[in-house]
Amino acid sequence: MTEGDSPSPAPLPASGAEFQVPETEAELAAVPVQAAATVLIVRDGPGANLETLLLQRRAGSVFVPGVHVFPGGRVDDQDYALVEAGSTTGWPGGVRSVDQERRQTVDRVGGEGNDIDGGLPKDLAFWVAALRETFEETGLLLARLAEGPDAGASDGAGERWAATMAAVRQERPAVDAGVRSMLEVCGDHGVVLDTASMVYFGHWTTPMGAPRRYDTQFFVARCPSGQEVEPDGVEAVDAIWRQPREALQANLAGEIDLIAPTYRSLVALTRFSTTKEVLAALWPHGAKSGRMVADEGGGFRVSLPPWDSKDPHATQGSEPFPRIPPEIRARRGTND
Repeated sequence: MTEGDSPSPAPLPASGAEFQVPETEAELAAVPVQAAATVLIVRDGPGANLETLLLQRRAGSVFVPGVHVFPGGRVDDQDYALVEAGSTTGWPGGVRSVDQERRQTVDRVGGEGNDIDGGLPKDLAFWVAALRETFEETGLLLARLAEGPDAGASDGAGERWAATMAAVRQERPAVDAGVRSMLEVCGDHGVVLDTASMVYFGHWTTPMGAPRRYDTQFFVARCPSGQEVEPDGVEAVDAIWRQPREALQANLAGEIDLIAPTYRSLVALTRFSTTKEVLAALWPHGAKSGRMVADEGGGFRVSLPPWDSKDPHATQGSEPFPRIPPEIRARRGTND
């Protein structure tokens, strides 16, 4: 794990340019660690069981091709612009607004033992990046109306909201292609990104040896109602909803590929049965907010309640999927 300031993101190759995969030890050591954010989109599926969204990356991707991941990507300048313009609902309840003196930086202060106090990124741009990337990759947008008599409305609240979201979704290809910025779309359609509805979950950094490295903040958010997932076909070629336990079993059966942070995040979610449960456990007002623990594989996450000892998959409250499978550990680009 890297600590402190992350280097500014290296510019990506222009469209159509060939990406040179680093091969020598010196080239691998020189790969910059780029600030990134990802979000576990959750919902209550059939039988009111907790499900989370997984996207399959295209086979030709430089980074973890063909693997199932959560939506997300790099933090970039437009995310800071959205924060500075006030195009968000701000920090989640109970989280103190912190200064934004540093960009692409993680606030992680070591505590005693394996505990870490704080853990929250200093900059709201991480929250914004997670939502923007989710919109680009899936078409889902967590947002609220910015003004008018129904300001603050969301999730299918009235005809104006439905018409606004339909218009915003038409902008998605232009945003994904970089022709339009998210700031322009939010301003033109009178919406703000609903960062306040998200909860913080964890932090992973890609280890040395991967062709691209990311210092990634993890969040959890409820899937907005009335919106359907549509993979962009560029970064994400498929999307599936799975109960955390089902996704882990599919991975162990060789049906889907996961990387360590995804695997471990799904393990953590297996202790919850509903969206309400997981959001309540992570909500900033809860006693567990701000307490970080080291996770197997090199990551950190918010401290969570123990598994239910009555869970037939757990033994005396221990986690039901405790180890990262060897095939995941061996995959290049994952934490080990």
